[in-house]
Amino acid sequence: MKYFSLTDIGKKREKNEDSYNSQIKEYFGTTVGIFAIADGMGGYENGEYASKKAIEEVTNYVRSEERFSRNA
Repeated sequence: MKYFSLTDIGKKREKNEDSYNSQIKEYFGTTVGIFAIADGMGGYENGEYASKKAIEEVTNYVRSEERFSRNA
């Protein structure tokens, strides 16, 4: 599986508040892609923090499910 990740600041913003996480994992012998994207809501207070936190939570959830699946 091949993939790439790209985000763009756009034409109106001074900084990019988007966040993402891309991973290739093996689940029960099958290769899967896990892709999470969070829009930073440019112009709103703490948009960058919110998008990073959302990706962090999704990533932590996937990791916890991964550990749970191995113990099943």
